[in-house]
Amino acid sequence: MTNQVPRRHLVLDSFSRSVVELAQSLETGNFVPTLLGAVQRIVHAEFVMVFGYRGSDQPLLLGDTLDRERHRVIAEDYINGPYLLDPFYQLVEDGRREGCFRLHDIAPDRFRQSEYYRTHYKRTGIGEEVGFVFDAGRGVTGVTSVARWTSSPALARDELDLLQTIGPAIGALCSRHWSRISRATLVAASTAAANA
Repeated sequence: MTNQVPRRHLVLDSFSRSVVELAQSLETGNFVPTLLGAVQRIVHAEFVMVFGYRGSDQPLLLGDTLDRERHRVIAEDYINGPYLLDPFYQLVEDGRREGCFRLHDIAPDRFRQSEYYRTHYKRTGIGEEVGFVFDAGRGVTGVTSVARWTSSPALARDELDLLQTIGPAIGALCSRHWSRISRATLVAASTAAANA
């Protein structure tokens, strides 16, 4: 009789290794892709986007793993106005500073009929999105979104449970990564990402 390692132990082992890699990538340009890799070890995810919100200022694009064309449609277009209707932006505006949230759970009823969906979100091809809200310091609240395209299956309950379980670690690592960056650097990073 073979001893099988319970799945939860395998997931914990995998994520523990990811935390080591994430800690080693703090304050480097590898942090966002390493974060995507960490999530992909336990849940199917296809890309990551990170935005910083500070009051009514235009959002800061802190990073993403999108290809050039999708970066333009999803990230650049977003920071030029549609963000005002984004449920994640509204969550931050309502005072949320931490937590893990599935877009479909925080979106208004009839999301697919909303102006935000019709004018922006439908064009992105995003099917599922889970945001980790974190405090980036200096009055900036960040949202790291882990997402899937519409061609991928819907997020299963156990996958969402896993993401919510790792949420505090992801939030703390994101907070640490971006809290040491000056406001000027944040603005420069946002400008550079928008011009990529």
